[in-house]
Amino acid sequence: MNSADDAIWPGKLPPEVEALVLETVDIVRALDDTSPRDMTPFFYQNGYEQVKMSLAELLKILGHNPEK
Repeated sequence: MNSADDAIWPGKLPPEVEALVLETVDIVRALDDTSPRDMTPFFYQNGYEQVKMSLAELLKILGHNPEK
């Protein structure tokens, strides 16, 4: 599956879920667009925390408990 066009959804995503998915995509793109000279330990720590929080929210929406 390479794009949302390939995905099989049971219906349109609720607006808050779609917003979270798009926010997560923006986070990953911003991390990916960072120049190598800006990839400091803080960059990695901050990027990890942002992705972790977004993934935890997505997992909760899907009915999983990421805290376990």
